[in-house]
Amino acid sequence: MQILSLSIIITVLFQSSYSNYQSYHHKDHINPNPQPYHQGNAYEHQAYQGLQNIHDDLANQYHQELGYPTGPPLPPPPPPQPANGYQDPQNYQNHYESPPSLSSASAASCLSRIRLAATFDPIISAKINRFIDSMRIDRLRAYVCERTAYFCDEVQQKEVGDLFHQYDRSIEIIDKVRHELTSTEKDQLNMMENLNDTLAEQTFFVYKFHQLNPVDLAVLTSAKASLTTALSATDPDASLSKAMGSFSPQDLERMAALPVSQLPEEVRSHLARCQITAPEVVHDTVAFLLSVMGSKQTNYR
Repeated sequence: MQILSLSIIITVLFQSSYSNYQSYHHKDHINPNPQPYHQGNAYEHQAYQGLQNIHDDLANQYHQELGYPTGPPLPPPPPPQPANGYQDPQNYQNHYESPPSLSSASAASCLSRIRLAATFDPIISAKINRFIDSMRIDRLRAYVCERTAYFCDEVQQKEVGDLFHQYDRSIEIIDKVRHELTSTEKDQLNMMENLNDTLAEQTFFVYKFHQLNPVDLAVLTSAKASLTTALSATDPDASLSKAMGSFSPQDLERMAALPVSQLPEEVRSHLARCQITAPEVVHDTVAFLLSVMGSKQTNYR
């Protein structure tokens, strides 16, 4: 009864702010839990064609289909006008985050592997979606960098870390907002965390960020837009996408229950039945499957 009362209190406290949030929030999200796996009883008879269709879908779909945020980012507010009515455009523009640089093939490849993993673990999509929508660039950086440990090598991990360094100004703004929270607001956040009310927490921070001065808000909205692009700019490797697309949800559940020592041979046999035999593809698929399984275990904590 006490927990229910706390939930009601939170709902009342944030009813107004949630209405404001909804006016900004994207309204046309695509299904956050896409099903890219091959389905249907004709699988054994049309394996190759089915895999090719999966490959084409994965190669051409937009990032929204993997559960990343959809719709246009929040537009930046107009620049503040000084008393004399003159505004130097250059000074205002300098406050924006510079667009991310994905010139590094290592960073792009790493992020594309996380994107592919999100197809098989919807929690990855849900968390990335939530952190971007609420402009929590600090938590997005921590989460994505944590996932790189599962899906990327050391060079790629460093490149992704360097990418997020471009958003240090955004994180400074967020840290300042969190530092200036009142005791009451901190108590409210603690209640949300105890109740695992992620929507209320998301609404809370969106409301707080929209109380920032126009320049700081513009920095956050610009970071949100450019990071959405950066996380979905590169398609996953075609061969790996095709190999992973050959596994049904039932296949993955069965393999997750196998001892690790038996997994390589099981994957090799499965891929051979699907006419996928290139040694480098088989090796990469085994490694990727192990990474997905390991990532899932920590994602549910």
